[in-house]
Amino acid sequence: MKQKTILITGAAKHLGAHLAKTLGKQSAYRLVLHYHKSADAIKKVAKQSNAVGYYQADLTQLDQVKTMFSKIGRVDILINTVGNFIYKPLKETGAEELKAIMENNLLSAWYCIKEALPGMRKRRFGRIINFGSVGCDQITVRPLTTPYYMAKSSLLMLSKSLAREETKNGISINMISPGVLAHGVLNNTKDVPTIPFESVGRTVLFLLDEKNAHLSGAHIEVSAGWRPE
Repeated sequence: MKQKTILITGAAKHLGAHLAKTLGKQSAYRLVLHYHKSADAIKKVAKQSNAVGYYQADLTQLDQVKTMFSKIGRVDILINTVGNFIYKPLKETGAEELKAIMENNLLSAWYCIKEALPGMRKRRFGRIINFGSVGCDQITVRPLTTPYYMAKSSLLMLSKSLAREETKNGISINMISPGVLAHGVLNNTKDVPTIPFESVGRTVLFLLDEKNAHLSGAHIEVSAGWRPE
């Protein structure tokens, strides 16, 4: 069986790095990694995950995304983990900060999806996994995380809409929304469970299993039942 090429964005650190190491153990996949600034870290992750290559790009810049995809070539599976975070009241949030959050969490994924879709349609096969945040399916007041949830809720809507459009082309699009991960801002907060990277990795493997090929448009929360108030 021919290996499927996976592109993981934001693979230099944290969740992206863990997913690279997890998927690198699967013989069915050929792994390609993206990073932005952490050149030393991505070299280490690439070696540990047996990746065939790694590419630098600022995914908020469409021209850089296009260049990266032209270098990579075929992408069968796209896993978007890029996204920054701020934790402050809106009155303290600057216009550029809000813009950066939207670009990093929403537009970066959209640009990569747009570049990956033509080849997936041509081959009539594609898997796209986006990452949200627990509770992003609920429109409510988020006093300290409004810009972040604006972006993640939009990404969920995008994921579900694309899933409906692309199912006829053999492409599935799903979203995983973790709770508080080991490196997160809210880690060690009282009564908030910390989610190990391994739990998220197993969820990714579940979505990529061909037995689950008809699962598309799903939003899976990996949060041990916790939701932000």
